[in-house]
Amino acid sequence: MKLFYVVFMLISVAVCDAEVNLEAAEGENVTVSFKTAGLERADQVKITLTRGRQKKLIAQYCCCVHRGDCDVVETAGVLLRVEEGTFSLLSVRSNNTGLYGVIILTGSNVSEKKVTLVVNKPLLSSSTEPPQTSIPKPPDSSERQRLSVFIAPVVFISVVLGVCFFSIIMRKCKSSADVEAVMKRCRLQIQCLQKNKTREDQLVEM
Repeated sequence: MKLFYVVFMLISVAVCDAEVNLEAAEGENVTVSFKTAGLERADQVKITLTRGRQKKLIAQYCCCVHRGDCDVVETAGVLLRVEEGTFSLLSVRSNNTGLYGVIILTGSNVSEKKVTLVVNKPLLSSSTEPPQTSIPKPPDSSERQRLSVFIAPVVFISVVLGVCFFSIIMRKCKSSADVEAVMKRCRLQIQCLQKNKTREDQLVEM
């Protein structure tokens, strides 16, 4: 009887692989392999996730779906491929961090594999920030008022100086014209005097 018990224990012994540690960044897909000999004959494959004291069954494969003691379990973001000996976690997040267990039941044999996954949050980098574009500041109304106050007197003074300069030029032109007229009259008078003297000389000679 003891020999039979020992043989039974040897047959039903659980084979445990060394624990695997994995790291991933948020948004990545993580694939874990649990390929073992005789996996195609497995009656049941369980995928569990342990976080702290909570252990949750996230995926389960049953060879015979109609069996009452085994129900297929599927979870969004978890893809179990027994024929390939893998399960994948899609677009992992920080809440996917934990201890994953793969339990393979083949008859009375139990094979187990443990995987610890740590999902790292992306580091914030200043280089990823969009470049800040400088928006031109609209001109201040007070500055425009100061400019108008400064420009108005300058324009007024320029106009006054222009008018004065034009008046001086016109006066000079007028005075020069008057002098020329006087000179012309003097020349005419001199010519008349010369003509009269010539006539008088002619009369004396006669």
